[in-house]
Amino acid sequence: MVCLNDSWIPESYNVGAKCAIKYESSGIISVHETDEITAKKDYNRADFIPFKVAIYKKKIGTLVLFSDESYIRLDVQKVLAQCQKGDQIMVILDNTEKYSLPHHRIDIL
Repeated sequence: MVCLNDSWIPESYNVGAKCAIKYESSGIISVHETDEITAKKDYNRADFIPFKVAIYKKKIGTLVLFSDESYIRLDVQKVLAQCQKGDQIMVILDNTEKYSLPHHRIDIL
């Protein structure tokens, strides 16, 4: 699950859930392996999952890699500094088939 400050970014855990943050957001982005999920967003966090970040630039219609680096925790302000409202943060898992990350596109409001 993609989190900001250890709270889910998606509004709920279903396929069509909205996943967005404000341009003025601050804190740490992380991806957690979840082993138990309920409708109340109560879950037991297991290990952090390494991830990369790309930015979908809406104005020019292209995807740009934020960094070649993999992260466990990333300051969202470092990413947002390269974004504009309307762009999307794309969370990309390292080459693995062990995890599913359905809420990997984060709209910037």
